[in-house]
Amino acid sequence: MKNKCKRSFCLVFLLPVWLGGVMLFAQDKTSFQIAEKWLPEYDVPSDMAILYGMDSTFSTRYESGKGRGYRIGFMTGIAWGKYQDYFTGKFDGEMHFDDAQVNEKGDTIWHGKNVPYVNPSPEYLAYIKVQVKKAIDTGVTDIYLEEPEYWAFAGYGDVFKVAWQRYYGYPWIAQDLSPEATYLSSEENNWTRAASFPLRFGA
Repeated sequence: MKNKCKRSFCLVFLLPVWLGGVMLFAQDKTSFQIAEKWLPEYDVPSDMAILYGMDSTFSTRYESGKGRGYRIGFMTGIAWGKYQDYFTGKFDGEMHFDDAQVNEKGDTIWHGKNVPYVNPSPEYLAYIKVQVKKAIDTGVTDIYLEEPEYWAFAGYGDVFKVAWQRYYGYPWIAQDLSPEATYLSSEENNWTRAASFPLRFGA
């Protein structure tokens, strides 16, 4: 899908999703993802426009698409994104680079400048909830949280070690020590990624 995207525009087809034993059918059959306001060259006849990313232009982008008759969805990456305000302390007054995924050498795994791949700590999930709430308050009814990526060679940072202790009930074991430790680290990775999804407001 990423290779077929041009600039900030990507056509997405929504398919039925099997979830918890219940078949859920999307209300909209077609949609497109866009990170800009409505433009004639991006006007693809579809049921919904999915606005990518939360920033100061979100309300303008929302009104632009809504005014053209689209239902509006909101999509954001949750393993990485333009979250410099969170990492550099503008969000809550604290630096959060320690939430980054870390490799065996102790190096941060970066996606871009001031944008590491993230461990979904409680503080980070609180930040993501704020971004989603902004979209909901604007009028969005469809939320898409994408790319809960966790690298197999990560799992050496302090945040991951705390999550390990909480998940298994005993101290962290480096995944390179044994095949079992590798398995346990991967299993905890799965749990860590899953922890990105329950964005219950008021929790």
